[in-house]
Amino acid sequence: MNVASRGAVATAVAVAAAACLGATRVAAAQSSPVGPLGAAHAVCVDRDAPLPRLAALLEADDPAVRAELRVRAASSEVPTRWCGIRGLAALRDPAVVEAVRQAWRDRPADAYLPARWAAYAAGGPAPQGERFAELVAALSDPALADAAGDDGVRLLGEIDTAAARDAVLALVGRDDRPATVDAGIHALARHRDPRARARVTTLGQTVLNGLGGNAMFEEARRLAAAGFYLLVLSRDSRDAGLAMLSRLSLADQTDVAAWAVQTLCEHGVRHPEARADDEAVRTDLVGALASRGLRWDALVRGTFACPAARRGAPGPRVRPRRIGGRT
Repeated sequence: MNVASRGAVATAVAVAAAACLGATRVAAAQSSPVGPLGAAHAVCVDRDAPLPRLAALLEADDPAVRAELRVRAASSEVPTRWCGIRGLAALRDPAVVEAVRQAWRDRPADAYLPARWAAYAAGGPAPQGERFAELVAALSDPALADAAGDDGVRLLGEIDTAAARDAVLALVGRDDRPATVDAGIHALARHRDPRARARVTTLGQTVLNGLGGNAMFEEARRLAAAGFYLLVLSRDSRDAGLAMLSRLSLADQTDVAAWAVQTLCEHGVRHPEARADDEAVRTDLVGALASRGLRWDALVRGTFACPAARRGAPGPRVRPRRIGGRT
């Protein structure tokens, strides 16, 4: 081999080695924690951490943090991808929509996890239903909707579009899976959609009429969902909702009541045109709960801080007691 040939071979080897090294670095950047978040940030290591807590830990105003989360959300490494999507969802970053859509495409069997995180992102105070419209369209695929499960239904409850509300209404009317129907009722309550009132009342009343003692798990879940819906719907449906809550444990009553009060506050923030009615129903409900000594204000529910929800909360001397029935 002459000198020129040797030089050509050496150059080719060097180019190949550089290309390989470059590819390795790209892969490492996608699969390894790099950048301002570091290797042990809670957004990646604590999957059970509530997203509001993660949002507080992330530096939302740092463009480098958001850029890193976007890179991670596109990673081929599943744990890294989940880390990125959870972080984007916690910050309610617009990039979360595309990240979730891509995750659903690449890993449809795990659709429930991105759906769970996206529900928090979609549930912010600013109207952003249209931004999430493509996720509503994606969930029209029965296979994906089945994989997303109840988390997909709850996501629809936070996306404020007619298509999302119609999808949940249809599910509550036709689905025969109790847990899915109850998730749908919860979603419709979040929208304060009155179209399911007759159906939900019948479902809850059927369980209520059939109780001979304490409510079992599935019965309690149905009563909680139906009660929640009726509490937030209107003042004239409140008593029916309280009757359903009366057969739940005190802890479950408190949980449903906190969801109801917070939902009415959040709905008023998202829908200024409905704020007067939201406030009237909320004030009436808070009074009814206070008269029964139910300390709903001890819990934080919903998807964003809504200080107006605390107005009228019972004072610290009110002792909690059950609304009625057995607990």
